[in-house]
Amino acid sequence: MQSPFENNTLGILTVSDSAVVTSGNYENFFTAEDGTTYGHIIDPATGYPVNNGLASVTIVAEDGTIAKKK
Repeated sequence: MQSPFENNTLGILTVSDSAVVTSGNYENFFTAEDGTTYGHIIDPATGYPVNNGLASVTIVAEDGTIAKKK
């Protein structure tokens, strides 16, 4: 896994017969005119971008179609 903010490695994840899905707001975002940064991950309860302090989330599952819900 690569650090989203530095050019180094955080760790190595070894899996077999699994899907690994990562999503993060550090690559897909926009900055509003007032300087507020909004990520692409939306909270389905509010309809607004999440603001939880996480840079990214990685999910390991048997199948990629269940690991990444659109």
